[in-house]
Amino acid sequence: CAGCNGKNAEKSGAAQEAPKTEEGAKNDEPAEVTPEQLGYAFGIIVGKTAQENEFKINTKAFLKGFKAASAAGFKDADLTEAQEVINRAYHRSHLAYLAKKLEESKKFLEENKKKDGIIVTDSGLQYEILQNGKNEVKPAPSDTVEVHYTGSLTDGTVFDDSYKNAPDEKAAPVKINLARVIPGWTEGVCLMSPGAKFKFYIPPELGY
Repeated sequence: CAGCNGKNAEKSGAAQEAPKTEEGAKNDEPAEVTPEQLGYAFGIIVGKTAQENEFKINTKAFLKGFKAASAAGFKDADLTEAQEVINRAYHRSHLAYLAKKLEESKKFLEENKKKDGIIVTDSGLQYEILQNGKNEVKPAPSDTVEVHYTGSLTDGTVFDDSYKNAPDEKAAPVKINLARVIPGWTEGVCLMSPGAKFKFYIPPELGY
């Protein structure tokens, strides 16, 4: 055992990293950043954030705020007020985004319901039957069912897929309680019988 320990110690010693020299430590330091580079980088970040959120920023006011924050005597209360302004701007931007998406959804559903094979329920749920079921047995809104599904946006972007780990469609079905999913799912799945394949078009008010 003593011999084994000796060999392990020898191997361990051989694998140890040599202490870094002063020159090696300097090589690990990040490259120098000039005031011009840093100023431009901050401008890129702020500008991109403004563009993505559709913020309209007055550049003169931006520079005025920058100078005020850098000056002596700047108060925390001013920073708090600035944060509140930014939070309000983000909130308004988000509301505008939701309103835009809601309008897009309404237009999509209005056009979609005109297509052949589309059925519309009283709630506004739209669906088409891709494959009929084996019988007329249908689940109740409180039942637990086993399903396969693919969830996508109106532009075709897939955000969820029960087949994702089994492209050959041999994945085990997912068990869901219909009382614990979005209203569109509850209503839609209750229209199906075993073996059926439906495609649902779920309005925002029946979704997340």
